[in-house]
Amino acid sequence: MAKLIGGPKKYAGKTPKMGHQHIHITDELFELRQQLLNEAIREFALADDLRNEWIMADTALKKVS
Repeated sequence: MAKLIGGPKKYAGKTPKMGHQHIHITDELFELRQQLLNEAIREFALADDLRNEWIMADTALKKVS
């Protein structure tokens, strides 16, 4: 995620695609994940522009069916 919003790539594990290829992520599960992400962002009082960057980067990860 840090790389998606312009930060350094420090993670050395599998890519999201490779790490989650065995998991069926439904639209409902993805929406719940985004809801939890939004709640965490609000809890930590991130600025709106940074919040929007996180949500846009996260949304880009959604598998298009």
